Amino acid sequence: MALRLTSQWRTHVHQIDPRLTPNFSVIDLTGPQIRRNRDLRQLLIQAYLICPAMLTLLIWAVLTPFASRLGINVAWWIGSMWAFGLLSSVLLGVGASLVSFVILTFDAVVQAPAIGVFGHASIANQIALTAICVWAAVALSAVFPTRRLYSALREIFAAIVSFLAVLIIWVTVLALMAGRPPLGIAAIMAATAFILINVVIGLRWQRWSRGFVFGQLLGLVAAAGTISSVGATGENFMLVLQKGMNSGLGAAILWAAAFSLAEKMAGGRAAVMGGLMVTAFQNIVPTVWSFLPLVALWTTYVMLRRRSLARARSAAAALASS
Repeated sequence: MALRLTSQWRTHVHQIDPRLTPNFSVIDLTGPQIRRNRDLRQLLIQAYLICPAMLTLLIWAVLTPFASRLGINVAWWIGSMWAFGLLSSVLLGVGASLVSFVILTFDAVVQAPAIGVFGHASIANQIALTAICVWAAVALSAVFPTRRLYSALREIFAAIVSFLAVLIIWVTVLALMAGRPPLGIAAIMAATAFILINVVIGLRWQRWSRGFVFGQLLGLVAAAGTISSVGATGENFMLVLQKGMNSGLGAAILWAAAFSLAEKMAGGRAAVMGGLMVTAFQNIVPTVWSFLPLVALWTTYVMLRRRSLARARSAAAALASS
């Protein structure tokens, strides 16, 4: 299913503009290119407004009836979905962004009730997280196919190294922020966002100058969001939405950092695994079920790798017979 949808997406993008790669980023586009291509403008409107707006309505419709009883902050899930999806459209590509929007919506309507009913440390939450990680691994591996066959050892090594690098950065940032006033926390967030966004855009798109400008902009956004939410009390809609957007922004930056490092070392499949290990670890609670998402994730990796090897063998056999 994911492969068929990916093929349709590639065909659709090629028909809109043959110069675009299937998973193009908006930083690749120019003003004249957008103004002259009506179909491209429509695609961007669908990706940036219509799709997230429809998924926002879905999250609101599903979660609102149970929100007060289960302690679910609907605005937080909506803000997280928008921030992660929009930022990933720049750092990872528009195609990946659309997949992220859908997966994060599924995350909201499945994991949020599981947490509300059974608790964050429950097996129900870990099963929900496992399902999300497995689905994301399959879908994103179709969006980011590995162009050449790497050894399993290299792919696993790249995924783990990128995960550990981002984990060290994450823990270091948390340690630096501990006990600091809101202004100091905001400055650390701004600097971290600026550096990592520069690295991701430079490594993935070779657009270091645009990464510098975009990193500054997102650094200021991260700082402003931190100042407005750190230490704030109350549960009004806008404040909770802001906190969700801050969470989604940070998660997207860390995810993209792990992805870009692993992609450089061992291709798309390793990159997806590295990013999803970050996601799984961020949601892990110290219980007997803690490693269920990671076990399922690597089991999915084995299945994906076997399938890609089978396709490569079939293609080689067809070539030899012809």
